[in-house]
Amino acid sequence: MKIFTLTITSILLISTIGMAQSIGVFGGYLNSSFEDQDDAASAIELGASFVLDALPILDAGAEYTMTVSPFEFEGTDPLLGDFKMKIKSSMFGVFARYNLPLPALTPYVRVGAGYYSGSVEAEALGQSGEEDFSSALGFNVGAGINTFTGLNAEFVYHIVKRELDQQGAVSAGYNYWGLRVGYYFSLL
Repeated sequence: MKIFTLTITSILLISTIGMAQSIGVFGGYLNSSFEDQDDAASAIELGASFVLDALPILDAGAEYTMTVSPFEFEGTDPLLGDFKMKIKSSMFGVFARYNLPLPALTPYVRVGAGYYSGSVEAEALGQSGEEDFSSALGFNVGAGINTFTGLNAEFVYHIVKRELDQQGAVSAGYNYWGLRVGYYFSLL
């Protein structure tokens, strides 16, 4: 919640700059491509972003995303028996988009970097517990389409290496991809 408040405050402070600006809200479907996971899991994300049209073909922005339903895994381990795992994630980041201007649609490619955080909740051997991930810097790449009406759709692939926030924890790749649909409200 602190990061969300920080994001909204940042958006309001930045919005005093005299460039074309917009605020976007979006929801999306995520799918994991975690290291050391045999099966993929899905999650639902919500987010908000602020975009400055720096040049006609270049946008810069900031975004906050969070999973509202976690990535969930179930399986059987020779030592632990049956287990369940839920992984929550959030990200505060910045991005740049290169637009290919067309009359009704504006396709684009994007690159970004962010501060990823989250937690993992595990249940095995009749016990359960939750541990936070150490926050980590990660990157993302993607492509999307903006329409003149404000509708937006995009694909984003996130690349991040994380470890549990405990001594001796081993880091692993927690990459994931997402399909988002949203709407941008023009401020100017």
